[in-house]
Amino acid sequence: MDSLLARLKAGTANRVLTKWPGTDIDIELRVLNDQDYLDAGLAVDQIYRGAKLEIAMQNIRDYEGERATQMLYRAVCDPSTHGPFTGDIREFRRLLIGQGVKEQLISELELLHEKCSPRVAAMADGELDALLLQVKKTPGTTLLNVSSISMLRRLMQCLVAERAISPTGSGSIS
Repeated sequence: MDSLLARLKAGTANRVLTKWPGTDIDIELRVLNDQDYLDAGLAVDQIYRGAKLEIAMQNIRDYEGERATQMLYRAVCDPSTHGPFTGDIREFRRLLIGQGVKEQLISELELLHEKCSPRVAAMADGELDALLLQVKKTPGTTLLNVSSISMLRRLMQCLVAERAISPTGSGSIS
C-alpha cells in the first residue's frame, strides 16, 4: 500500500523511459498536470481561431486529434534534459508518421497516468481501506497530487463519514 500512496503523492513528477515507436530512440514520457491540459486546449483553440475555423461535426475528429497531439508534445521529453523532445510542435507533428505511432504513444501515456493516479473503480479490494489507514497515520499525506477527481472524492467521503459517526466527531469530548 505504501507504493500506492507514494505514487499518489508523486503525481505529476512521475516519468517513464521508453522508446519512440518503431525505433531504438529513447524518449521519456511524463504525467501531464492541469497546466499541461490547459495549455494544450488553448493551443488548439488558438489554431482554430487563427484559421477562422469553427468546431463542428465535420471537423471534431481533427480538433480532438490536434488536442491529443498537443498533449503528447507536452508529455514526450528528451531523457537527457527532461525538456521538450523537439524544438516546437510543428517538428513534433512531423515525427508522428507511420502506422499507429501516435496511438502507441497515447496508449503508453494512459498506462503511465493509470499507474501514477489509479482510478477508484479499478482498485483491488482493500486497497482503498489501506490507503485511508495510511492517510490517517500520517495526516500530512492529505496534500496528495491526485489527478483522479473520483479518488479525491472517495477519500473525502470516507474520511468525513468516519468523522461524522465517531463520538469525538459529533461534538462529544468523551
